[in-house]
Amino acid sequence: MSQAEQPALWSSAQRVSIYPQGDIDSLSENALEPINIDNNELNSEIAKRAVYQQKTRTLNIQYGKLIDAVEQNLRKQDYRGAAALFKFYLSEHPESTDALNSQGFCLIPDSPEDAAEIIQEARVRGFHTPCLSVYNLCCCHYLLQDFESALRIADQYRLHMYGTGADYGPTQPALIWQIDGQQCELQETHNIGAELAAFCIKICEQVGDTNRLREWTVFQEKLKQSESHE
Repeated sequence: MSQAEQPALWSSAQRVSIYPQGDIDSLSENALEPINIDNNELNSEIAKRAVYQQKTRTLNIQYGKLIDAVEQNLRKQDYRGAAALFKFYLSEHPESTDALNSQGFCLIPDSPEDAAEIIQEARVRGFHTPCLSVYNLCCCHYLLQDFESALRIADQYRLHMYGTGADYGPTQPALIWQIDGQQCELQETHNIGAELAAFCIKICEQVGDTNRLREWTVFQEKLKQSESHE
């Protein structure tokens, strides 16, 4: 979940749930139409659309207005509620790869397989922070215990994309999942690349892949040296 274009998005957290318990795809089209409404009215308005299948007012919502609610939902472990907020935004802005990647990000702890599909779609459509996409996909595959896929995706980034013109934002701040076993914990980072390297080193140690462990350790040192020169 990138913060590159979202200043001060992690303050004034609030709780908003915009869908009935169950699959986020069960929302009606009216329930997912864009809104521009005081945050205190958001839950009531969307509930009416979801239940009564009708739009009660013409509304328009901005991306930043969702963020506080999203983080609060995630910290309450309401992962599908958080993802539904981004699905809601995507109904008005289907071109937003930021929102698409973030929708997948929200689902990582609950449904890593579904999350990986969404994150990969955002990646294919040109999500602008490749390192974050790769880190998120590694989280998905790790939770699915597909360690080889996690390392393969990360290797492709390290060998073919890191440091190129297409590699925007590996040192930018972001909200990520820290994985411990099957547990996911939200954490803010100021260096996505460093988190990816540390995660891959952890996976290599876990599976006993000494060759990749050496390569990722060298890469981690390279990142540290680069950061020290900035």
